[in-house]
Amino acid sequence: KKTIIAKDNIPLKNNMYIDIIPVEKFVYVVGDVSKTIYFDKKETIDKSTILAKLGLTEDKIKSFEYETLKPGSIVKIKIKKNYVYTSGAFNYTGRLDFDISEPITLSAIISKARGFNNEFSGELVLFNNNTSKTISIEENKIYNNIVEPGTMIMAKTSKRDVYLLGEGVVNGTYSAKLNDSLWNVLLRAGFVPSEKYEIEVKYNGEVKKYNGLDAENTLSNMPISGEIYVNIKKIKNDNVLIYKNGSVKIIVPKANDYVTLIDVFSSVNGFSPSNEGTIMVYNNNEKIAEYNSLDVINNPLAKIPQGSYVNFVLDVNLNYITVLGNTSPRSIKTEIPIPLTEILGQLSIDWKTQKYINLYKANGDFEEIDLDKVKSLNSILIDPGTVVYVPTTHNQFVYIFGEVLKPGLIPYTKGLNVIEALFKAGVNPQTAELSNVFLFTDGPNQPPIVLNLKDFYNGGNVPESMNKLLEPGNIIYVPKNVLTNVVNVMTTVSNFMSFFNNSYTTYNNINNIITGK
Repeated sequence: KKTIIAKDNIPLKNNMYIDIIPVEKFVYVVGDVSKTIYFDKKETIDKSTILAKLGLTEDKIKSFEYETLKPGSIVKIKIKKNYVYTSGAFNYTGRLDFDISEPITLSAIISKARGFNNEFSGELVLFNNNTSKTISIEENKIYNNIVEPGTMIMAKTSKRDVYLLGEGVVNGTYSAKLNDSLWNVLLRAGFVPSEKYEIEVKYNGEVKKYNGLDAENTLSNMPISGEIYVNIKKIKNDNVLIYKNGSVKIIVPKANDYVTLIDVFSSVNGFSPSNEGTIMVYNNNEKIAEYNSLDVINNPLAKIPQGSYVNFVLDVNLNYITVLGNTSPRSIKTEIPIPLTEILGQLSIDWKTQKYINLYKANGDFEEIDLDKVKSLNSILIDPGTVVYVPTTHNQFVYIFGEVLKPGLIPYTKGLNVIEALFKAGVNPQTAELSNVFLFTDGPNQPPIVLNLKDFYNGGNVPESMNKLLEPGNIIYVPKNVLTNVVNVMTTVSNFMSFFNNSYTTYNNINNIITGK
């Protein structure tokens, strides 16, 4: 047997096997384009044919490199590119590449950069060939302005923060979008327009008040720039608030503008755990009625108007120790004093937050017990007739704002320190100046303590003197710039806290009434 590779015509013979092997003509293209290009037998391997098969033209090519153009050759192609650079308030910053045939317009740049973040001021600054140009951008408008390749486009930033506090909204700090109105921010925070609310706005040093139902027209046309403080107060109460045993219950009148005495009595299980007591009703900060157990029987349909505060005062039995407040209420029958530790062992208390309990003795004396002083607790005896009151801790907070992800309130727990609070609020070490963290321990109007926590975020240790233990009401401010002026910080903190404190005026008034202060 014999194998012949035939390149010319040969005579065919019997029993001859013929294997036809096609000849492939191709080149490898690398560089900005990676592809294998095949050619027909009669096609010429040259630059114009390769570019045609790639759908490219000469004006798009930056370089076309090869050693030889024959089957199996490698061709390296680089394509000309249009590009610009973005910085500032764009969602994407860096180099943006465009196809050579694609015009570089402002709208195309904004699209490729995925728009702007919430700090965009509405102005773009274009830098090219030692010149600059400022362009104002409007929302939902198309900009076909042609931009030269190599231009640097900076989206200018502007702070637009709304500090929102009060009732009927989710409290917090809201970053407004470009051309966003204050009314839109309120709606995003869950505000439902109603004449029950008054909206107080502090902006550019001025304080203005608006009716919660009529404010839409004005606040819809109020753009946001810098910092705006908003406090929403409920000026018309349509509920009936009931206080008993340290807890608060709310009844909403259904069809009328009042509820009945029996509605109130049954909603809190009467005078339990005591047998007798007094029901005092307040409206507009004045006492308007007083009822006892006989009134509940003889006059159950007595009207209690909406907006009233109702306080249940339970009678003390001198053969019992009564436990009230922020725990399960109970009466402990005894004729002899009982150790406080024995009573505490029966109570469901959140020991992480509970620092004090109050003793109201039968002779009228008051004593506050510090639960952190463990050694002294064993020596305290509770006499029959004493009311052990566990104060609520739900309104104990530490305030933190500035360069943190979740500014606002952090529930206080015993042992909470500055670094733990910063972790809970979420600090961005890239923007926060951690060598100058301000801690206010005596309110916003007193100079703060300056803490250097930078070493901790760099993996080092922080002295205990820098990682302070916190108390309820402490304020932490994380600045953005190491040169932040303490006076400016105090002004910002004071503005924030004045609005925050005002938002709880209603709560404090209620609390003073029902506790008899």
